[in-house]
Amino acid sequence: MATTNDNKALRYKRGGSALQKVWNYIRRNRVFRFGDVMMVVGVRHEYLRNLLWHLEGAGYVVCEDNQKTNSNSMFRVVKITGAKSPSIINGVVYDYNTDERFEIKRKKPLEKICQALQTLDSFTKEVLAKESGVSESSVKKALTELKERGVIYEFERTAMNDKKLFGRNLDALCEVLHERA
Repeated sequence: MATTNDNKALRYKRGGSALQKVWNYIRRNRVFRFGDVMMVVGVRHEYLRNLLWHLEGAGYVVCEDNQKTNSNSMFRVVKITGAKSPSIINGVVYDYNTDERFEIKRKKPLEKICQALQTLDSFTKEVLAKESGVSESSVKKALTELKERGVIYEFERTAMNDKKLFGRNLDALCEVLHERA
């Protein structure tokens, strides 16, 4: 405990919430690494992953390079609205500084896959998993459904390529996307 000149104890304001601590850190460090925030602020991996997912969905941060391990992922702050951290309750991000609300909803794997298919003409299961950010097992299940619906088709295997190569039917894909909207 520090003392002043007249020997009275000087009290430091302690803590604040974990969310406020993370918010203060990212306000000061406009580009930051996931692992650095965890170590400096002292929050659990799951907590920070969930928090950054919500802040990204609300447009406060952007993931610059999505690494296999979250600890190495780099984020950039794109919107700082004030000193007070936004609150996150039941998928709603509320900004006390601007009085704005953002409802954040998780995309289902099939939606992510369909979104990635819009940019891919031909692909393997592994490429589709990487582009959509979905696990290979989820891609495998989705490919079965999308084959049945005529959205994707399988190319003939060649001696040069031992992996299954797929193509997409853009009209059928548009129908699926329209159904999900």
